[in-house]
Amino acid sequence: MAQPIRRQLLIVIAVLTVVVYIAIAAERRVIVRTGDRDGWAWIEVEDSGTGVAPEDEAKLFQPFYTTKPVGEGTGLGLSVSYDIIRSHNGRIGYRRGTMGGAVFYFELPVVPAMPRVA
Repeated sequence: MAQPIRRQLLIVIAVLTVVVYIAIAAERRVIVRTGDRDGWAWIEVEDSGTGVAPEDEAKLFQPFYTTKPVGEGTGLGLSVSYDIIRSHNGRIGYRRGTMGGAVFYFELPVVPAMPRVA
């Protein structure tokens, strides 16, 4: 995997880590799952918070959209993550979790490793 791609994916993982940190700081339960299926590698983060209000769901990945108070969020984390994952032919999304909170996930197509040049 080329270095720029690694850096981009680290940004997405950092955004998910912030989601986890916020949930833990609020004393919520957090579950991180990873896996692969049908040619896709995936990671998801679920928390036991209140979830996302239905009226906010469609806006989650829009640039500068945030539900945080002024000065506490730029609204760019999920938007940048969306662009990065889509640029790699991946999928990113949100769904309501089984614990009542939110589940944020992304999936990337599994690509065979390139042979190393000696």
